[in-house]
Amino acid sequence: MLGRVIFFHKTYGFLRLLEGELPEGVEKEDVENDIFFYYKDIILEDDEVYREVFRGDLVSFELARDKRRIRAVNVKKEKELIDGKEILRAYVFEFENNEFELDKF
Repeated sequence: MLGRVIFFHKTYGFLRLLEGELPEGVEKEDVENDIFFYYKDIILEDDEVYREVFRGDLVSFELARDKRRIRAVNVKKEKELIDGKEILRAYVFEFENNEFELDKF
């Protein structure tokens, strides 16, 4: 599944589902709002020392159900290309129609 980080703090964050098939037992209503994830659920790449994601990052993830809610696990930053060049950071702006627009820096 692919999503975009919309908020991240030191210990937790939220992301928005962009695409992917829902696993069995997960209803569309369960993921219509923001999907919660813990800091510990971020996967480190080989060259990374710190687990961190930023608002606007494209991530892949899986869904799991805990005692309280559906949450994202195995959250991994994905490379994003525009015109063949990798974006280091993209900021997300949300509009009324729930579409995302990227403003690259």
